[in-house]
Amino acid sequence: FAYKEDVDLGWRLHKANWQVQYVPALVGYHARTMGRRGMFNWGIAPSSISERIANNRTRLSLRNYIWMLAKNMTLKDELKYDIFIAMRLFVFFILSLFNWNLFSVWKEAFAGIEKMHGKRK
Repeated sequence: FAYKEDVDLGWRLHKANWQVQYVPALVGYHARTMGRRGMFNWGIAPSSISERIANNRTRLSLRNYIWMLAKNMTLKDELKYDIFIAMRLFVFFILSLFNWNLFSVWKEAFAGIEKMHGKRK
């Protein structure tokens, strides 16, 4: 239920013709990343990549990302963003080769895709 639910909700609201806006005046801070700023100020310090890959949050986030795409993506979206999605999934696949916990998410994610397709309506 957690990780990517905010993006999923925004995507579904947009598809239902609600007006979804980015309001840059609002800022949210995650306590787990406060003060951790590394490469390009993305919060990705090379020394912490291994730790982040092993974290269950990363596993759930990747699984829910795949499910969110399966549930919401249209053919038009796929044609427009396919290269970016493919690159992101490729990076996660390479990273998962170094951690069994993350690698195991692929089977679970693909097993749930049919269920996500059923939730499209």
